[in-house]
Amino acid sequence: MQMNDHPSLIILLVAALGYIFSPAMAAVLAPYLLMLFGALVGAAWGLKRRASSDRKGAFMFVLLMLGTALIFTMPFAVYLQKYTGENTVQWLLAPIALLIGAVGESWPNVGVWLVGLLKRWLLSWAKRNADPKD
Repeated sequence: MQMNDHPSLIILLVAALGYIFSPAMAAVLAPYLLMLFGALVGAAWGLKRRASSDRKGAFMFVLLMLGTALIFTMPFAVYLQKYTGENTVQWLLAPIALLIGAVGESWPNVGVWLVGLLKRWLLSWAKRNADPKD
């Protein structure tokens, strides 16, 4: 990480973790801590929407959301970074992890919505490009 990058939460975390760990280790840990924090906040929102359950069920839900965010946040951030024109993905990590955690168990509903959106777009495209048969 270069020092001429604009200030961000990642740089603050690297500086804080640099006092505990080596600077190289802090630079590796900071993005993951930021993703975990974003996912934890999002999972709290997702947990609030969820039907009441015991502590074990809530813990397993939060654990699932944290793991899901750790797996999918970086690929989504790298993909979206190509379209934003930014030279770093770091500013996308927390919002994407928060979104993953907040959606929670509603991912199948999001998939159905996206398929419906794609279907409507394809039908609209087909109507625009249809050959008129006069």
